[in-house]
Amino acid sequence: MILLNKVTRKKIKEHSEKDYPNECCGLIVERNRKPAVVECLNSANDKLNNFKISSIDYLRASEYGEIKALYHSHTQEDHSDTFTPLDLLNEGHGIEVILYLKNKNKFLISSEHNYLNKYLERDYKIGVTDCFTLIKDFYRENLNICFNDYDYDEVDFFTQSNWEDEHKSPFDYFYTREGFSDVNYDNIKMYDLILFNDPKRYNNGYTNHLGMYVGNSTILHQPYNGVSELASFGGKHLKYVNGIIRHKSLF
Repeated sequence: MILLNKVTRKKIKEHSEKDYPNECCGLIVERNRKPAVVECLNSANDKLNNFKISSIDYLRASEYGEIKALYHSHTQEDHSDTFTPLDLLNEGHGIEVILYLKNKNKFLISSEHNYLNKYLERDYKIGVTDCFTLIKDFYRENLNICFNDYDYDEVDFFTQSNWEDEHKSPFDYFYTREGFSDVNYDNIKMYDLILFNDPKRYNNGYTNHLGMYVGNSTILHQPYNGVSELASFGGKHLKYVNGIIRHKSLF
């Protein structure tokens, strides 16, 4: 289950706006297999710089669903732009800690996917921060795998003819030159790339979107005209999968 989806991000941002300039805080529970935000009252003495969730709010949230994460905001210019030791105390209770940096409009996740924080909430800009450059940046900075530089005029992603070519899509053009090979879904592992045909773009069967598998049925990707995010992978999404590929150095 993805804790930070579009709905939960929106609700946390709204909670932060409502409680500003104080720090907001709350819990995310699993209800009917989906994450749900439970807003809590900040009972700290210094609400501008700290937060505290009462035992009553914990009990109320646990009756609504299984508690999966705690969230809070940093609102002041001089606040830390990362987790403080006090923020992370809740990790010892087996739940994730989510931090919303209001001034930067950015989310951080403390535990399982914390190494991905810098790749989340990137605004979409073709050729700068899109689904391909997201993967390119991650591979270079974490796996020491450097892709070739491509002139986006050379393969214009927004030229209809490129997606209707009888051979391959521009994404196929990229990955076949970068040392990737096909793998089966049953053998998927960390950092494999998933090739999608996103029907919101050109629903012609060709690959027009990339995501990276990060384990636990989760992918990192940059939606078209959206912010980069973690998303569930499986179920209905599988019908849009054109293939799964792995770099030659990761076999």
